[in-house]
Amino acid sequence: MSVSFTLSMDDLIAFNLYHLRYSPMMRRAYWRGLLLPPLIWIAICLALSRLAVTPQRTWLESIRDLLPLFLGAPVYLVVFPLLRKRSINRQIRAMWREGDNTSVLGAHRIEITPEGMCQTNSSGVTQQKWDAIKKVAVADDHIFLYNSSISAFIIPKRGFTDHAQLSAFVDELAGYCRATQEGVSERENGDVAGS
Repeated sequence: MSVSFTLSMDDLIAFNLYHLRYSPMMRRAYWRGLLLPPLIWIAICLALSRLAVTPQRTWLESIRDLLPLFLGAPVYLVVFPLLRKRSINRQIRAMWREGDNTSVLGAHRIEITPEGMCQTNSSGVTQQKWDAIKKVAVADDHIFLYNSSISAFIIPKRGFTDHAQLSAFVDELAGYCRATQEGVSERENGDVAGS
């Protein structure tokens, strides 16, 4: 079974955003970036409000007077995810413009067989056995065949003529990967040792 499609910059960005969203390390970095600055900001505001306490002003009055500063934290919580996504889009586009990436973008054809997958594009043919595919991720608009922890073959779902063809492709892909994982499990358990 095969699928033909044109890989665009938006597909590359979609893969990077998907990976950033589901990578455990990147999720931790995201949450640190989202929560740590507002917590530090609130701590600074609380310290300033404490310093503003006088015999005529209570701590609560100081906090009330500094309320506009405290509002920086919730504003940051709303703005950070939007700015982060926009920044990542811009950075990915800039990185891809740094060199000649014509072989990555453009027309592609991926064929899957019981032995593995074969990708054909303007630069040639790439073949991978199923045991080289580490993970298969099905996202909203793409299928990602991870061949390492940070790279994948990208298959846009728009390359399929209809949902039935997409479902058949995903089912066949899952069957090949499942069979390979069982083979790996058998080798790890020693059942196929020496073969």
